[in-house]
Amino acid sequence: MNRSLLAEAETRLTAERDRLVAERWYDGGWRASRLKTLNDKLAGVHAIEERLAKPPSLAHPRPYLLLFSTEGTGRVIISVGNPDTAANVVTFVPGTFSRLGRQRSAIEKIDAIALSAAKAGSPSTAVINWADFRAPQSLVPEALHTRYADGAKADLGRFLDGLRATHEGSPSHNTVVGYSYGALVAGVTARDVGLNADDVVFVAGLGVGVEHAHALRLTGVAADDVGAHVHTVIARNDPVRGLRIFGPQSADPAFGGRAFEPRFASPDPSWKLIDSVRAHSSYFVPGSITLVNIGRIAAGLPAF
Repeated sequence: MNRSLLAEAETRLTAERDRLVAERWYDGGWRASRLKTLNDKLAGVHAIEERLAKPPSLAHPRPYLLLFSTEGTGRVIISVGNPDTAANVVTFVPGTFSRLGRQRSAIEKIDAIALSAAKAGSPSTAVINWADFRAPQSLVPEALHTRYADGAKADLGRFLDGLRATHEGSPSHNTVVGYSYGALVAGVTARDVGLNADDVVFVAGLGVGVEHAHALRLTGVAADDVGAHVHTVIARNDPVRGLRIFGPQSADPAFGGRAFEPRFASPDPSWKLIDSVRAHSSYFVPGSITLVNIGRIAAGLPAF
């Protein structure tokens, strides 16, 4: 069904784009803006189609398109690995700029997490890109507001509950990974709704909406044990390090979680402070300690 929606969307978006390209009229910039939006969405559609067409392998587990919509900036839920049968299930919550047009990057991240979990010893893993919310599309002012996280928390909570309800056989070990603004989404959900998960990983967040890990709720985890299931990371050369936009940074030891701190986000020693902007997007590159640790946490193992 969702694959049919994907094909229909490609046909519809392509037809509108080609029509606008063929037309020649001045509109004060609306046409150019609409063409940019159409091309962006088509890039996302093509990225999803390409991933769906890849033969299953260790590096590219079988994909499942769970939700697809072009409404607004687009909404997508795609899993690599079957979440109904996998022993370990990871829900990845993306951050600022998440939209249909950014699916190629998101898919690369969930594939990398799945491979890392397999290398850590996970017998079967499903990693889901949960892009079913309206994410901020600018650093300033949108990413400085909590309203996007507040608008997402109920849906994320229901989705995680659904993963438990539809899982077959023994209960899976479930992990939520919130990246950048996605860390706030995961944190606000854990605070106000509760995360139906065994572990949560906050990656490069600007605070997660609470002052201490014990204010977070993980279903099935005792309140006095939550800190042992809250994992955090932010690299020294990440430009958001030290910022307290949505509360204290979860990587601060006083926050009460388990922090693992790579000196630099990338394993490449040439990525120094001058490359700090790139550092924020490098946590999931092959060889990064963050990626290794997320794989271990997904497999139910402690981080290094």
